Amino acid sequence: MQTHSEIGKKIIGEHSSPLLKTALIVAYEHHERWDGKVYPCGIADEAIHLYGRIAAVADVFDVLTSKRGYKDAWTFDEAYSYILAESGKYFDPRVVNAFIQCVPQIQEIMNLYSDDKTIKSS
Repeated sequence: MQTHSEIGKKIIGEHSSPLLKTALIVAYEHHERWDGKVYPCGIADEAIHLYGRIAAVADVFDVLTSKRGYKDAWTFDEAYSYILAESGKYFDPRVVNAFIQCVPQIQEIMNLYSDDKTIKSS
């Protein structure tokens, strides 16, 4: 698991395409923590590209609210509370604030595409 960021970076490779450059950054930096306490590089705060910081919040929220073979899905409120609690530690506080601003749209999308039509507003 801890090598998938490096593997993704190698698969995407260096390109001149802005889209593929963005994909490379997201693939490689989406597990970096704001406080620098995780893989792959242990970089922190502004050293993590904004794309990686945004993807970190989106990725963790998606993982938490999705059922996986190894875990049940968390409720919206549980995942939302986790994101808030990790602001300034795992996540860039400004990205968390942007996430908070988008909660109504996130819930709308979740309701639209979920088999469980019971996503509640916070």
